[in-house]
Amino acid sequence: MAPIQFQVGEKYFTANTKTLTEGSAWFKSLFSGSDKLVLKEDGTIFIDRDGDLFAIVLRYLRSQKVPVFYNKIYGHNHLLYDQLLTEARFYQISYLVYYLENRFYAGYVASVKVEILGLDHGVDVPLPDRDDDTDVQYYPQWCRKEVYVCPRRVAVHRGNPGGCGRECRAAQGDRPLEYEDEWVLKTTEIRTQTILKHNMDSVKP
Repeated sequence: MAPIQFQVGEKYFTANTKTLTEGSAWFKSLFSGSDKLVLKEDGTIFIDRDGDLFAIVLRYLRSQKVPVFYNKIYGHNHLLYDQLLTEARFYQISYLVYYLENRFYAGYVASVKVEILGLDHGVDVPLPDRDDDTDVQYYPQWCRKEVYVCPRRVAVHRGNPGGCGRECRAAQGDRPLEYEDEWVLKTTEIRTQTILKHNMDSVKP
């Protein structure tokens, strides 16, 4: 069957009749000769509902994947869930109504993982694998640190006792190892990852 074009609110859509009627009793009634069918002058079907919300409805009808509106900062978007529930009731989409009324979306946030890493100044920090569910923040701070000093004052041995060889040990003699206090910049990296169950199928009553 050829796809049909129709308008919802101010937005235009194209879909197969089968996609619309299999999950929506309202569309099934519409295409069965119901007097609810409204045509524009050019013959386009017009539905006087919210076009942005219908885009979500159509995505569900096509994939049967329930929507999850979750932000790692603000959590679930309950206003959008409520608005979508109104549209799901209008289009008579039983599975979607059941999912939203019972707030099953709360179970689609599997976990929140937090990693805290200490980074020394001057160390190359690899860019993290970024995605929509990962937030990375850096908190630099100055702190005092004891740094090893080579007895021969060799610059490349500073901070690295293992770099000193026979001549350095001879110069050291019986004296204790020498350390100096030094201000160093350390950075704390906090990675927060929200893990969602993206691939779960629709919840059926």
